[in-house]
Amino acid sequence: MNKAYLFVPLIATLVFGGYYWNFRTDYNKEMEAKKVAAREAHIAKLRKEEQERRDAIDKANQQAEARKQQKLEKEALEKKAQEERAQSYEAQRLAQAEERKLLDQVKGLNREIEAVKKEIAAIEADKKLAISEEAFQQTYVVKAQENVRALVQTLEKIEAADKILKERAAAAAKKS
Repeated sequence: MNKAYLFVPLIATLVFGGYYWNFRTDYNKEMEAKKVAAREAHIAKLRKEEQERRDAIDKANQQAEARKQQKLEKEALEKKAQEERAQSYEAQRLAQAEERKLLDQVKGLNREIEAVKKEIAAIEADKKLAISEEAFQQTYVVKAQENVRALVQTLEKIEAADKILKERAAAAAKKS
C-alpha cells in the first residue's frame, strides 16, 4: 500500500504534467492565435470603420454636391421666374401704354367722326337747300318761259293791234 501512495500520485502527476505540457504549448499557441485573430479582427474592424468613414464622407460630399446643385438649380429657377415676372410686368406696362394710346386714338377718331357727322349734316342741309333752290329755279324757269311766251304773244298781239291801227290810220288818212 505504500507503493500505491507513491505511484498513483506520481502517475497522476506525470499524466497531469503531460496534459499540462500539451495544454500549455497548445494554450500559448491558442492565445497567440487568439491575439493574432483579435488583432486582425481589430485591424479589420478599424479598416472597415475607416472604409465606412470614407464611404460616409464620399456620400456626404455627394449629398453636399447634390444640395449645391439643387441650390444652383433653385437659384436659376428663381432668377428665371424673376426675369419672367419682370418681363410680364414690362409687357403689362407696355400693353397698358398701348391701350392708353389706342383709347386716345379712339377718342380722337370719335371727335373726328362727330366733326365729320356735323359736316355731313351741314352738307345735307346745304344739299336740301340746293335741291329746293334748284326745284324753285326750275319752276321759276318754267314760269319765266311761260311769261316770256305770254309776253311774246302779248307783243305779237300788240304788234298786230299796232298794225291794224296803222292800217286803220292809213285807211282813215286815205279816206280823209
